[in-house]
Amino acid sequence: ATGLSVGPEHKGVAVIIGNSYTRQGVVPIKRTLHPLDGSHKDAEMMKESFEYLKFCVVVMHNVTQDELMALLYSLADHPYPKYCRRFVFAFSGHGGDGFICSEDEKSMAINDIIGVLAPKSSNDPLLGIPRLFFFDTCRGDEFDIGIILSRGGDENWKSRIPSTG
Repeated sequence: ATGLSVGPEHKGVAVIIGNSYTRQGVVPIKRTLHPLDGSHKDAEMMKESFEYLKFCVVVMHNVTQDELMALLYSLADHPYPKYCRRFVFAFSGHGGDGFICSEDEKSMAINDIIGVLAPKSSNDPLLGIPRLFFFDTCRGDEFDIGIILSRGGDENWKSRIPSTG
């Protein structure tokens, strides 16, 4: 089940996954991925942003590979109303170049995730609906310390953002 309750006030659907790698009992031996304390906060911030944009938002935390695949297939078959004209999938967690890691530490190809939600026929529920995908994951072993910015010359306000290089 998707947990979607799309009403006429919604402009689209946003499904947000935040994996922190702290769920007990999903890895048979010892965890190899370190916990991500910020992924749940990232998911909640994305939720607030998409709710502000009038999206119907579903947030899930600590999702295993089987749970994510079941969710994706459910989303692909969900009957979207005519007024629902946008679809967003966002993932925050571990990953690498071209893949994400589920809560049970299984690699999942990003192309496979996108492929499940791609229209396959002329009566596909997602046909004609733009789909946006956001993957907030690492793509290598290097740590990005970011850069510090001030807002509009205000030296009292500082924020650290990721660098681009």
